[in-house]
This record gives sequence, structure tokens and C-alpha cells, in this order.
Amino acid sequence: LGAEYPSTLDTVSNLGILYADQGKLAEAEKIYEQTLQGYEMALGAKHPSTLDIVNNLPIVYVNQGRHGEAEKMYERELQKAEDLLTSLLKQLSQELSAIPERMITRNASTVPTVILLATFMRPLRL
Repeated sequence: LGAEYPSTLDTVSNLGILYADQGKLAEAEKIYEQTLQGYEMALGAKHPSTLDIVNNLPIVYVNQGRHGEAEKMYERELQKAEDLLTSLLKQLSQELSAIPERMITRNASTVPTVILLATFMRPLRL
């Protein structure tokens, strides 16, 4: 399948977890850095699998006493996660705001639920 294929990267990432659990932090760091690059190329920097690896690497840094590097990485990735969540909430809000019209014309019994959802989502408009 290839070194940059997501299933291959998942397996390599598991090896990094094993190394970290065994206290082989230098090896785990190398594996995590490789898989991070692979995930970023294959899936993008904001993909959940990429963010999982980004969470593991700072743990290794902390265990190596490299707290400053871990903090910088966490801050960088927190911003990416917040951006992703904002984007998903915006998309959800748009989709929910379109539901009442479709649901009212198709099925009158779902109207109260849809109105409740739409009302709840209005404050989340981004």
C-alpha cells in the first residue's frame, strides 16, 4: 500500500505508542515525527488522525523534560482544533437552519423537534 497510506501510518503510529510505553522515547519521537509528516501529506493538517499524532508527540516531549516544545506544539494544534470545530459548527448551523422549511413541507409531525433544534442553533451562528 505504501508508506504514506493511512493504514500503514496507523500501524507505524502504534509502534510509536509501543516505544513510548516501553520508555524508548527517542524511538517514539522519531516514529511520531515520521507519521505526523505522513498524515499531514496524506490527510491534511486538520484531519482527526493527524491531530491524534500531534497529541502523542508532545507527551514524549514532556517525558523527555522538553516542556517548552510540548507547550508550543499543543498551542499550535489547539488552534487547529478550534478552527476545525468552528468550521464544523458553522456547517452544522447552516444545515440545521435549512431543515425547518424542508421538514414542514414533508412531515408535519417533526416540526416541533425541528423548530426546537433551529431555535437552539440560532445563538451558534458564526
